[in-house]
Amino acid sequence: MAISLNEKGGALAQGARQQSGVAAANFHLGYRPALDGVRGLAILMVMGAHTYALRDTFGFIGVELFFALSGFLITCLLVEEWRASRTINWRAFYARRALRLLPALFAMLIVFLAYAALSGPRSFLRHALNEAFFGLFYCTNWAQVHDQYYFQFLRHTWSLSVEEQFYFLWPAVLLWMLGRKSPACMIDLLLLGALLFWITRAFVFLGTVANTTQLANALHPESLLFGCVAGLALSFGVLCPTWAREMLRRHGLITALAGLALMGSEFYIGDSFMVCLGWLLTSLFSAIIVFNLAASPGAWSRKMFENPMLVYIGKISYGLYLWNSVVLEAIKREFPWPVWENDLVGVPIIVLAALASYYLLELPCLRLKKRFQKTGVNDQ
Repeated sequence: MAISLNEKGGALAQGARQQSGVAAANFHLGYRPALDGVRGLAILMVMGAHTYALRDTFGFIGVELFFALSGFLITCLLVEEWRASRTINWRAFYARRALRLLPALFAMLIVFLAYAALSGPRSFLRHALNEAFFGLFYCTNWAQVHDQYYFQFLRHTWSLSVEEQFYFLWPAVLLWMLGRKSPACMIDLLLLGALLFWITRAFVFLGTVANTTQLANALHPESLLFGCVAGLALSFGVLCPTWAREMLRRHGLITALAGLALMGSEFYIGDSFMVCLGWLLTSLFSAIIVFNLAASPGAWSRKMFENPMLVYIGKISYGLYLWNSVVLEAIKREFPWPVWENDLVGVPIIVLAALASYYLLELPCLRLKKRFQKTGVNDQ
C-alpha cells in the first residue's frame, strides 16, 4: 500500500527544500563501511559488558549507538524514497524490516525454547515461553517496566522492542511532517520531543521510586530522535550556521568519542548524573559520531571505523547481539564455573552462532530484501 502526498504538501516540501539552500535532491547515502564500523564498536561494548570485561555503562553506550544509527539510517531511507516518488510504500518498508530482523530472531527463539524443553523442569519451560512471547512480539521493554526481574535469558530483547516500536511509528510521523513542515521545523520538533522526554525522565527519577531499568525502557528515546535529526540534517543539508558545521566536522567526532569514553569509565548507569544528564549526552554524542562518519569522515576516523575487522564484526553484529545473553545465561545455569571460564566457553559459541545466523539466514534474506528496495540506502 503506497501513501501519496497531495499536491499542496509536495509544493510545501519543495519550497522548504529550496529555502534550505542545499541541493538536497543530489543527496545519496549508499553504503558506507564506517557505519558498519560503528556497529562493530557498539556490539563489542555490549558483549564486553555482558562478559564483565567492561563496565555496564559501556554496554549501555553500545545500545545507544545502535539506536542513533537506526534512527539515522531509517530516516535517510524514507527521505530518499519520498524524494524520488513523493510516496512512502509502507508495505515494502515493513517487508524489508521483517526480512532483516525476523528470520534470525525466530531461529534464536526456537533454539532457546528447544533448550528449555530439553533441560527442564517444566516450570523453566513455562518461564522460557513467556520470555519468548514478549521477545517475539517486541514488547519486552514494557514488560520490564512492569517487572524488571522477570527476564533472564531474553532481557536484551528490550532494545529490539524499542526499535521495532520506532519502526512502527516513525514512517507515519515522518510522512506527515514531510508534507507540511520545512526540514528545519522538523528538526526543531524532534529536538523539542527529546527535550521533553529528558525533562520528564529527570522529574520522574528525582520525584518517584522508578528505577533506571524502568526509565530506560519507557522514557529514553533520545538516541533514536537524535539519529533522526542527523538523518534529516544530512538529507536536506540543514546545519547552520556555517561555523557550527565546521566545528562539528573538525572536532565533533573526537569530542563525542572522548565524552563516551569518560562517561563509560567514570560513571555507573544509575548515577544521578547519568540519569539526569549523562543519558542525554550519551544520545547526543552517539548521533554526532554517526553524523560525522556519514557526512565527512577524516583520514584518522576513516582508518579507525573502516578497519576491515571492525566492519566485519559490524556486519554480524545482529547475530552477536541476539545470541550473547542466551548463551552466557545457559552456560551459567548449567555449570557453576567462574566468570572467566563461562566467557571462555561462551564467546566462541556466540561467534559461531552469529556466523551461522549471518551466512545461513541474514545474507539470503538481505538478497531477497533488495526486491523491496527502491533506493540505495543501506537500511540494515
